[in-house]
Parts: sequence; structure tokens; C-alpha cells
Amino acid sequence: MTLPHTATAPDDLPPGKTAHRTDLSDGHAVVVAIEAYADGGESNLDGPVEDAVGMMRWLTMKGMPRDRITLLASPLEKNKGKFAEFADISYRPADRETIRTVFRRELKALPGDSLWVYWAGHGVQMRGNRWGLLYPSTVGDDLSGAGVDNLVTLLRTSHLPPQRVRRATVIIDACRSAQPSRRHAKTADAEDLTNENQSNFERQVFLMRASHAGVEAKNRGGSGLFTTTLLDVLEKLSPAGAEIDLDAAWLAVCERFEELRASGDTPQVPTAYRLNWDEQEDEFDPRRVLAADIGTALGTSLVRVTRAVLATSGASADRVALRLCDLLGIRQPDGACDVGANDLVSWALTRPHGVPTLRHVLSTEPGGALDDELWKTVRAEGCDRWLLGREYDELLELLLGEEESVHKLFADTARDVVGLVLDSDRPADVVDQLEAVTPAPGGLPVLLRTVEHSAALLMPQPLADALRDWSRNRAKRLGAESALEERRAAAEAAAQRLSSAAGPATAIVDCVQIRLSGPDADARRTYQVWTSGAFGTEMLDLDDTPKGLAAVESDLDTILSRHARPGLTRVEFFLADGDLELPVHRWRIGAEDPVDRSLGVDFDVVVRCAEYRDKNEDRWRQRWSKVGTAATRELHELSGQSWDKPKVYAELQTYENAPGVVFSGTPAADRAGVLTVCVFGGVPVVIWHGGAEQDDVREQLEWLLADRRLADVPAVLRRLRAECDTEDDHPGRHLALLWDNPERPLPRPLVLAAPATTLQVPPRRSGT
Repeated sequence: MTLPHTATAPDDLPPGKTAHRTDLSDGHAVVVAIEAYADGGESNLDGPVEDAVGMMRWLTMKGMPRDRITLLASPLEKNKGKFAEFADISYRPADRETIRTVFRRELKALPGDSLWVYWAGHGVQMRGNRWGLLYPSTVGDDLSGAGVDNLVTLLRTSHLPPQRVRRATVIIDACRSAQPSRRHAKTADAEDLTNENQSNFERQVFLMRASHAGVEAKNRGGSGLFTTTLLDVLEKLSPAGAEIDLDAAWLAVCERFEELRASGDTPQVPTAYRLNWDEQEDEFDPRRVLAADIGTALGTSLVRVTRAVLATSGASADRVALRLCDLLGIRQPDGACDVGANDLVSWALTRPHGVPTLRHVLSTEPGGALDDELWKTVRAEGCDRWLLGREYDELLELLLGEEESVHKLFADTARDVVGLVLDSDRPADVVDQLEAVTPAPGGLPVLLRTVEHSAALLMPQPLADALRDWSRNRAKRLGAESALEERRAAAEAAAQRLSSAAGPATAIVDCVQIRLSGPDADARRTYQVWTSGAFGTEMLDLDDTPKGLAAVESDLDTILSRHARPGLTRVEFFLADGDLELPVHRWRIGAEDPVDRSLGVDFDVVVRCAEYRDKNEDRWRQRWSKVGTAATRELHELSGQSWDKPKVYAELQTYENAPGVVFSGTPAADRAGVLTVCVFGGVPVVIWHGGAEQDDVREQLEWLLADRRLADVPAVLRRLRAECDTEDDHPGRHLALLWDNPERPLPRPLVLAAPATTLQVPPRRSGT
């Protein structure tokens, strides 16, 4: 049968594969190793030289002549001797001038049919979130470095011999760290090595990166963890005399790192990018290579389900093939060919968004609705893809055709409307993250919500109409047209409150809500985070992996630094009944800032309880209705004659008109019980002292409860917390506040699942 069109491959390169010649005798390499930086001290890096030597050792083992290796290095003094093994390869300094000379000029006279580029050193996310590889001259905030994306562009320009080099392999072992916002604002642009347009679109590029955006690349034992792993894989899979298969090698590297992440050894996720493989460029997901073999578990399941649907529904395989290829944006096979289930599955597995597209085509064939139960048997990693191939491409084409200001508006809208934590404004990155987070079945996917809000902010530009047409068509396919119309109206109303000329406002989040689970047997907890503001309440983060409190505290520091405004945003902790005494207002923030401080110094921190409220909801709401106009003197102070729970409850009901209560001097063993009774009894405001009793607690309480508006207490308490943050024994550090507004309930958690299907779909990643 005739397959969809694929690229014509060189004689030694089978279509769709990265395996090629068994040796590198006609290849060339540029190896860059930077350890010593102008800052010195902590800026220096111990490891790139060892990694560069290991890479040169493998290249020469594969037959690359030593005189075809260009070595640029800025080693630490103690590591200079490690180059002794390659004493015949004299290295030049890896400074800016030499690097530009090599890549811009010397590559033009390059011999060989392939080029290998290896770079080890420091890397950061620079202005515009472009990844920059730092030059040795970097000092303090004066960061200067070469842009990785532009380096890839250079490899397809006239800087390389147009007829000689058919393939370039690039390996970058450097961090892609996101910087603190204050430092990031001072960062320069990543430097372009070329301003030339790409002219050799046939040249294939395979780019391997040590980590995903925003994360450090780890060193271990004086070597880069990524380089060590990659070389170990290459040496085992591609020894002398064996072909070099980058697909297989990359799959093995990713499997190794999955094991390392599972054991907690590293958070980094190596990534790869392929250019001109099968006439396309893509963020290379090794699972697609694994899945491309229909003999795998996923492939076998898909073939079985596809055959069953075709046989039961009577659908024409040829017609399904035509529709599938059209929606995937690939050349249609010969209509006269005898298409089978194996062919359909093979095309779906090797294309971005191919599996959900195949499911859609089959389910919309006459009688195809009966496939739902069958599809429940299909299991694959990453239940987060629901767009069809062409739908995804159309949205990216709309966004990529616009200026960077539109890209930023779309990303900022995702941050504000949905509360996504984004390290990049690139449309592909934003769309991928939005597509992976959807509401419960029946709701509107957050991707469509973001598109609608972006369109409202862009009105009356032509792009707004195009975005609205795109989202309407997606909603129609999902059966969510009414939900889309409601969101469109909300988006228009929100846009009226904001200045469309300035883009999404940065000061629209007035509350962050955090639900913290009770402890498990190992004292670990899970959490969910929401924001509330001009766009309503939106899910910000969900972590269902139990963690210790220190890890949760660190995560929340990062989240609040991006989404909360000191002095303006209230932080509400929804705690389990037994956790109400957690000193969350004393949790530390500012790990990336010059000043480490307590959470309660920057924010009005209050605790809430989601338990028991249905028992006395009417009394809870009645008491809360008084909070807005009440004075602090109207709070009832528990007598403390007995902390027995029945007596406390009876006292609360005696003072049922009080908007809240205050107590101190409670034995530590009784405090949790008193708080439970207050919540159960419908009390919305509780102020108490949680530490050991001190002589001047009464003085602090009297100052806090001086004749003032009750509504001002959270802000006043924040100022008191700021005053005593550096004094461990100050009684004000132990004052806590329950502030439980029934009009702002705990939102429902999002369900991380694709709409109307249990199908798990391999994730799509695009771009460099």
C-alpha cells in the first residue's frame, strides 16, 4: 500500500529513523567547555572539562579524526591537566570572540558530511525567556551569552558548507534556570550568532538538551549527570562498528532519567528537538518512537480497538484514512489502496495529536458511538491531549503570525484567567500547558476560556474574530457551545473592566486559597491552590503527591511570588479540623529574594475550615452578616472557666449574636477542641493565642482588638506580625486568625482529564 508522504532520506538513513553510518570518519566536531567565569567563586563550574573529554573520547572511538575536533575551553586551573589525553588537540579560549569566529567563519570551510556540536557550561533563561549559554566574561547581573535557538538556525545557513554537511547533532549540557524576577528584569537578550536567513532546509538537526525550561542541569562527581548518562547510553548502543541510532539512544536516556526522578535523585527532564525529520520539525517525544511500533502494548490495543470499531460500525477504512490524514495535515494515501487498522494506527502514533484524532474520526463514523467502552481499554501515558492535529496547528498558526506582544498577552491571560505558572510566553508552550488542564466533564476546557478572554482583550482586531471562530468550532465539536457563550459574555465583561490597550492587568488577584489535606501516616500532605480576582476563581495548582510540610512551604513560596501581591492579596488556608493550629502565617518565604521572612509579614494570612459548616450554616451566615459593620468590641471573649467542649458550645450559643470570639490562656491540649467547637457552632471569626502563655499576651490582644472595625483585623494583624517577625519570643508571633467567609467557599478541584474520554494520549511538545 501507499504510505503518507515522507522525506526522501540519504542512502544510509532509512525514512523516519535517525540511525546512520557506523563511524564518524567523515565528520567534524566543535566542543565547548566553560568552567571558569569572570565572577569566580560560586560562578565557576567543575565538570564541563571532564564531560568534554568524555565526549571527545567517544567521538574518536567512533572514528572521528582528532584533527577534525575543534576544542574551545575555559577550564579551571585544577582541570587543565585533564586535556592531556588529547594533547595533540590544542584548545583556544571559549570566549565570545573565539566562539563567534568559529561558528560564523570557520565552519564555512568545514570538511565532512556531519557536524557534532557539544557545549557544557552555565545556561539561563534570558530576556524573552530565550535560553542563553553564558560566555566566560559574565559578571554579576551583566549576563551575556549565545542563544540556543539562534545556534540551531545558524546550522542551516551559509555558515556551513551548503553541499557537504547533511546532518548536525547538537548536545547542550547546561542549565535552563529561570532567574528571580528582579534579576530577570535586568537580563540582556541572548546574543544571536547569525542574522542570516536559513537556506539549507534539507539539513537535519537533532538537538539534545540536558533539561526542560526553568530547571537546573545537575552535576554529580565532577561530571554533568546528563552527559554521563548520554555517553553511557551511546557507548552501550553504539560501540565501535555499530550504527548510531539517536532515536534509540534518546529513548534510553529518557528512561534512565525517569528512573532518577522516581527515586528523587533529580527533577530535570532532558528534552530533544528534531528538524527536518520526515519533513517536519518537532519537540521529540521518545514515547512516540516507542509507540510507533504497533507491536507495543499501546499499538496492540489501538489496533484491536480500531478493528473492532471498523467491523461493528461498518465504516470504510479508506474513508477513515482520508479523514484521518486530512485532520492530521499529512498527504492522503492513495484512495484505491487497501487500508487496514495497522496503517491507521501507525499514522496516528507517529503524528502529534494523532491518537485523539484517530478516536474522533472513528467515533464520528456511522455507528461509531459504540466505541466508547472499547476505548476505555486503551491506556497510554499522559491523559491530557484532546485537540485534533489540524486544530492544534491552526491555533498555533494564528498566534505565531502575530507580534511578540500578542504572545505575551496570550500567556499573561493564561496566568491571570487560569492561574498557570508559566516560565515561557511561547505560544506552543502555553497551548500545551493549557490543553493539559481541563475542568470536570461538562465544563469548558481552560484552553478555550483563555482563547475567549484573549479575544475579548484584543477586540476589535481581526485576530480576535479568528480566535473566536476557532474556539466556537472546538466548542461545537465538544458539545460545549452554551458554556462557551457564557464564558464569552464573562470575558467581554472582564475586558470592559480592564484596559485592552494595556493587556491583562497584573493586579487582579485579591485572594489566594490553599487547601491543605490532613497528614497521612508519614505526616505528609497534598494541596490545591486557587486564585480569586477580576476573572473569578480559577485553579492555580494541584499536587496530589504527598509531601512533607517543608516541601509544601517551598512550593507555596514559588507560587505566591508569581501570583500574589504583598499587602494586597489575602492568603486563605483551608485546613483539616485537626490542623487549625498549624502556624502557617510563620511559614518562610523569599528564598529567591534578598530577605527571608514570614508569610504573614507580606500577606493577610487567615485559616479556614471546610468541615462541619453544613451543621450550623444558617447561624454561620447570620454571624458573618455582622462582620462588615461590627467593631472588635463586639467579639465575645470565652470565659475560660472551663475548656470542656460542651460548656464552650453552650457559651457560644448563649452569645449567638456575636460575630466572633476571642480566647487565650487555653491549655495546649484543649485548644484544638475549642477550635472544633467554634467551627461546629457556626462562628466565622476566631482570634486566639497559640503558643505558651506569656505575661504580655493580654497587652497584644488589647492592642489588636482596640476600638476598631472588625473588618480591619486581618490587615492590622499583618502589621503586628511584621513588627515581631525577628523576635522569636514575641507573643504576637503566636496570634492566629480564623476568618471564614461563607460567601467565598472552597472551589471544586479540577479534574485533570481530557473531556468525555478516558483515553491517555502521549503529550505534544513543539519548538525549541
